[in-house]
Amino acid sequence: MDLADPKNADLLPQVRQEALERIIDQELVRQIAAGLFPPPEEGQPSYAVSVADEEVEARAAQYVAQAGSREELLAQNGFESYGEFLDFVRGELRVEKLTAAYGVAEQVHLRHILVASEEEARRVLARLKAGEDFAQVAREVSLDKATAEKGGDLGWFGRGAGVPALEQAAFSLREGEISEPVHTAYGFHILQVLERQSRPDQAAFQQWFESLKARAAIERLGP
Repeated sequence: MDLADPKNADLLPQVRQEALERIIDQELVRQIAAGLFPPPEEGQPSYAVSVADEEVEARAAQYVAQAGSREELLAQNGFESYGEFLDFVRGELRVEKLTAAYGVAEQVHLRHILVASEEEARRVLARLKAGEDFAQVAREVSLDKATAEKGGDLGWFGRGAGVPALEQAAFSLREGEISEPVHTAYGFHILQVLERQSRPDQAAFQQWFESLKARAAIERLGP
């Protein structure tokens, strides 16, 4: 987009505002990672991230190798000293660790058996408790034909991505545990969690970050 083009003049305030918000977000994340926000006197938990000197030196060495020398690196990036550059690298690593720590969402790998009535669900549950194979029972009796062929495998699910009743039951189970019958509009489900893990999720980080940003006193100086 050419902002010098008179046809785009109306977009200039919006572009400026978006650029300002990006700068604010970057600075606030840096302050959170450095333990400067939230202020300690608020009695809030600190999200400060520690970075070992060895980590800083290893990352710095990569940048130096790319630039060719320390002198070239400082000249290309406007750092007045190598110490100032190391401070920048430490901040960069803090932000990466902060994002990794809070930019995750819990997910479950789930399978199910769907039947029409609670009575049927109880019979299925009894078979499973007696030691029958979950996948085989799913192939035999599950009304969800799309997953029955796969032994009832529903794949990976995160919070907010499915039927609320199933989600609540699924996230309360341990790995390998089988649920009691769960009633939904589709019928009665028997669930089993195959795996649980936390995966990177930018939306999760953004939600966490926005909750902190809402508490920050930000003064915006405009033209």
